[in-house]
Amino acid sequence: MNVGAGSVNPEHRGPEVVLLFGMPRSGTTWLAKIFDSHPNTLYRHEPDSYGRLDHLPWAPEPGVWAQHHGELRDFVQGLAGIRDAKISATLPQFHKNYLNLLQRSWNRGAVTAVKVAGRLSLRVSVPLWLPVSSVERSVLVSKSIESLARMGLFATALPDSRNVVIVRHPCGYLGSVLRGRSLQQFDDNESIGEDHGILKLLAGTQVASRHGVSLDYLCSLPPLERIVWQWVLTNDKALQDSDGLSNVCAVSYEQFCADPLNEAKKLYDWVGLDLAQQTIDFLSASTTTHRDRYYSVYKDPMRTANAWRQQLPEDVQRRVIAIAGHSLTWQRYYAD
Repeated sequence: MNVGAGSVNPEHRGPEVVLLFGMPRSGTTWLAKIFDSHPNTLYRHEPDSYGRLDHLPWAPEPGVWAQHHGELRDFVQGLAGIRDAKISATLPQFHKNYLNLLQRSWNRGAVTAVKVAGRLSLRVSVPLWLPVSSVERSVLVSKSIESLARMGLFATALPDSRNVVIVRHPCGYLGSVLRGRSLQQFDDNESIGEDHGILKLLAGTQVASRHGVSLDYLCSLPPLERIVWQWVLTNDKALQDSDGLSNVCAVSYEQFCADPLNEAKKLYDWVGLDLAQQTIDFLSASTTTHRDRYYSVYKDPMRTANAWRQQLPEDVQRRVIAIAGHSLTWQRYYAD
């Protein structure tokens, strides 16, 4: 676990919240469900992936962060009230101490009903029973694969937050993306590495300038190399923007897979949560049962972490490392 060495501006106090960030296919959902398994947390799944932050820059440089702090605090303060099924009703569901028996029963029934409606292609909000007093007793947790390049903005806007970024080996990331494409798992199956709007935003960052990368250069590359460059530029921006911020830490997906219980305990200690038995039980269940379903959180962790070694041809592995090997992210986590 790598924790920032400096501090954030103490003038503004944000809500008590844990924010999880990472590239797609980097273990973010598993990490999020580990936090969701704590009986005192209230989890919101990728609330920024449905247009709610489209008014903010996608990869803002530090010079403009301050002008967006108020908007971002408003966004986070509204997370508990979101009732969209994709955000507030993800499975598995867990027991929560801040709800009484009647409220827990109502919410379980509401989630079940919404899941049935979803199978019938009906989109409805989840009528969750969450009194204000319950929300105030919980620790808000939110996960994002959309805002990794905004992480510095989140961390400075919310000084009392805890921000965690999970980093996966670029070959593991690429292998998982390619598998997802082959299985037609993405809403926009060509979006990762092929979205020229995102490539343009990344090419305009200081990180891209330091790497000597332009939009024309990215567009000239083969698709696999564009995907790797997206990994490099997005992760490097997040790590560079968070240097010196004590409310940010980064974890290696591979290290987490190697020792899930101890890594979870270290993160919980840093956040200020106890390692609850419910979390220990979920860690055991999610790492001793392997389901091949693409988005499942029940996986053999080491099998999943190392699958790319068989999935990717050796020449592709060498091309990935040739690109990623010069990055800040690689130097911090994979240079050895």
